[in-house]
Amino acid sequence: MLQDVSASDTVGVLDDPLAVLSVSLRTQLGIGLELCGLVASTPLTLSLSSSIPYLDFAFRLDALAAFSILTISLVGLAVS
Repeated sequence: MLQDVSASDTVGVLDDPLAVLSVSLRTQLGIGLELCGLVASTPLTLSLSSSIPYLDFAFRLDALAAFSILTISLVGLAVS
């Protein structure tokens, strides 16, 4: 049988100031990284080798990816 849950019974993320601060700091870090990606003349790249032969993990941030993630980060900052 289903139980009736009132709004006072639920605990939200906004009740925890550490969670709000953490989300805000991560969003601001993302915005800073994306602004660096937008103004860079060449794409930012990061390559990490793996213990598996012929397998590398690569991260490439060009201007289009930076703009997309910047938009998502701004929405995340506005929501938090």
